[in-house]
Amino acid sequence: MKNTILLSLCFCSIASFAQSNTTADSTALIISSPADLTVTTTLTMRMDSQGFVSVTIPQTEQRQVQKDWVEYAAKGSKGKATIVNGDNLQMGAVNKNISPSQFDISCRLLGTNEGVRVTVWLTETPSVPVSQQQKSDRTIALQKYVHDFAVLEYRSAVMNELRAQQAKQNILESELTMQIKDEERAGKKIEGGRATIQRTNDAIATTILDIQGMSTKIESQKAMVDNNAADPNAAKGARKTLIEMEEQKKDLQKLNDKRAKEIMIRKDEIRADERVISDDKEKEAAKRVSIETQKQIVLGIKTRLEGIK
Repeated sequence: MKNTILLSLCFCSIASFAQSNTTADSTALIISSPADLTVTTTLTMRMDSQGFVSVTIPQTEQRQVQKDWVEYAAKGSKGKATIVNGDNLQMGAVNKNISPSQFDISCRLLGTNEGVRVTVWLTETPSVPVSQQQKSDRTIALQKYVHDFAVLEYRSAVMNELRAQQAKQNILESELTMQIKDEERAGKKIEGGRATIQRTNDAIATTILDIQGMSTKIESQKAMVDNNAADPNAAKGARKTLIEMEEQKKDLQKLNDKRAKEIMIRKDEIRADERVISDDKEKEAAKRVSIETQKQIVLGIKTRLEGIK
């Protein structure tokens, strides 16, 4: 969207205010304006009629513009604000740049695809004759009055846009932070799983040595049982000890089998976490691209905001 607000300023007689026997003093001129504002003014002044200033303000909503205009026109006013035929009328308005005396100022709003069109005209009954230079000065002052309002509204609209896009950027950055934290948690979980597997493997290795030692003892105990076969009581005690040793060996083997299953579970979990990290890395890369794109959008809006004058 361009930073330029295009003002189409057309000052002409308004039939509803005109009288059939009124003489007119007319002239046409081009009024210079700020660098970012293109203005072409055709001026036709009549003592009993009103000119109007029209400006379309981009990115605005009619309801908000109306609310803001009522407040804007009422500043310093001595009269009341009313609605006449759908137009906003501020009576007894006061603006020394436009007129040394009070005046009524009307505003008509129309929502368009390009924004809200604001059309403004004023009524003043001079107590003394007004020179052509005074008429021209008043025209320029009214132009600036409407221009300043348009700038305020457009800046407000762009500022709202900026806040919305900054909020979107913040959300993207928060999502990226959460993804990174998820990756870190998954990484720590993998490290913990690998450490657990190492400890479990060490325990298995130790238990294998215990099983081997128990096997040696069992062989010795079997020999003892054979040697005490002639002595029923001694043989009975030896067989009981042998059975206990064999049970201990079985328990040790079951323990290692259980540990082996735990290792398999841990490895499955690690593979799952590695897949999660891989997926998150891809999402992270895409998120970083989105964030950079969003930063450029925010920068563009800031640049546009700075250019509104």
